[in-house]
Amino acid sequence: MPAPDPGSLADLVPGVRATLRRRFPDGYRDVVGFVVTADATTLCVEDRHGATHVLRRDEIVAGHRVGVARGRDPLRAPLPEAELAALPGGAAAGLRLVCRLSDLLDERVPPAAVDEPTAAWVVGEWLVCEPRPDLVGVAWWGARRGARSLLVLACDATASAGLADLGLVQRR
Repeated sequence: MPAPDPGSLADLVPGVRATLRRRFPDGYRDVVGFVVTADATTLCVEDRHGATHVLRRDEIVAGHRVGVARGRDPLRAPLPEAELAALPGGAAAGLRLVCRLSDLLDERVPPAAVDEPTAAWVVGEWLVCEPRPDLVGVAWWGARRGARSLLVLACDATASAGLADLGLVQRR
């Protein structure tokens, strides 16, 4: 199978999530992850486990941009109660606000790089944090770490003001 036209991979820039099929002597393997770097000869992709894959463009037989992984309905998915209780403020949270990360992020331009935030955790499929002004940036970090849903723990409605505008809903 011939390598794709390099121009067809042009939208795979740092920050976007992509799926790529790579040719090996014994067959093909797929890599799914966020593009970390891209130049004329290589793409570096970080998968959900944090492993970086360096792919030469001439080894890529197919590739395209994909959205943030959808995951289960956060209003119905089980919460890891024991792990949440162990987090700072987790046991005291009066409100639990949730959304799918794909619903929050898919219409936004992804940042080329993300910094590890303070006071945010990936617990299974959940990104967990308290209300914060940089919530969208934290959500991008969580998506790169394999989270599918966002859980914001708040002590009261005042602390969670404005989160409904981002699509978060209260989970009982």
